[in-house]
Amino acid sequence: MCFMIIIRKHIVLFLMLLAIVPFYGQNLPPFTSLDSDTLTWKDSQGIHLLLLEQSDVVTDEENGFSSQTIQATHWLKKVNGLQKTWSFQDGIKDCPVDIEAKFLAAPQFSDLDNNGLFEIWFIIQKSCKGDVSPSLIEVVMVNHKNAKYFLEAEQKLVFPNGSTDGGTYDLADFESLPEPFQDYALEYLFKNYEYKY
Repeated sequence: MCFMIIIRKHIVLFLMLLAIVPFYGQNLPPFTSLDSDTLTWKDSQGIHLLLLEQSDVVTDEENGFSSQTIQATHWLKKVNGLQKTWSFQDGIKDCPVDIEAKFLAAPQFSDLDNNGLFEIWFIIQKSCKGDVSPSLIEVVMVNHKNAKYFLEAEQKLVFPNGSTDGGTYDLADFESLPEPFQDYALEYLFKNYEYKY
């Protein structure tokens, strides 16, 4: 309930800003890595708004389990108001050890098929572990038809002695897409999935 109240507060603020802030082309605010970020851009479909949110860790004191969620929600500004077009939610539930669910880096935007419509990319990291082992990394792409594509990978850990752990990946949904989409997904992954100790 508390998380839903936070979301509603963000949406109200977001709608107020929408009424007073002009939008110019691909106007992307810097990613701040706070509990929520709103990004805006414009293409031939109109003005897009993307809200990224990360919940606090919620702990069940009685059972010792923790949960955390992340969410991305997309709206398109129409003449008669905002239209919610898609939402993505993920996270970790009932973890008995250390937990983490977060957006790992700033979202990316591309037009790989040159149709004047942006693909939206984000990358997330999830873990429920009590040791030094790779976290799960996911690259997500949403196209202009609101279809979602996923690439799953292990975080690549680099230790002081030069040894590594993890780093494997599976193109999964991207295997059905043209090579430029696969290349973009891997480039986005490789830029962000390495952790050096």
